Amino acid sequence: MTVAASPSARDLVARVVAVIEATRVDLSLEDRAQEALADALSRAFHPMPVEREVVLGPGERIDIMVGPVGVEVKRNSAGRKATLRQLGRYAGHGRVEGLVLASNRAMRLVPEIDGKPLAFASLGRAWL
Repeated sequence: MTVAASPSARDLVARVVAVIEATRVDLSLEDRAQEALADALSRAFHPMPVEREVVLGPGERIDIMVGPVGVEVKRNSAGRKATLRQLGRYAGHGRVEGLVLASNRAMRLVPEIDGKPLAFASLGRAWL
């Protein structure tokens, strides 16, 4: 069953993408990129909670949660199919109302996954 995303979830996903794409991050290590993004998102969305390494369920850990929006950071993408499967699993969790894939490699995504908004954020855009 899919549930239509709320307009507020779509808006929050778009705002998260805007902050990520305006943030210069160190891409030498994925952990450094995650830390820089979490810091930037915390400043931009204060007092909304921003958490790192959030366990959604057994074996399911998303890199960052900005309120109800999950952010998965991929420095070197594992491939489109594997990434979409991972995002699909995350979308199945009730806590997740929207998802953002942040990567230094462009990837075409569907606009929704399991009825929840999904967007791509370029980790290199702020360097242009």
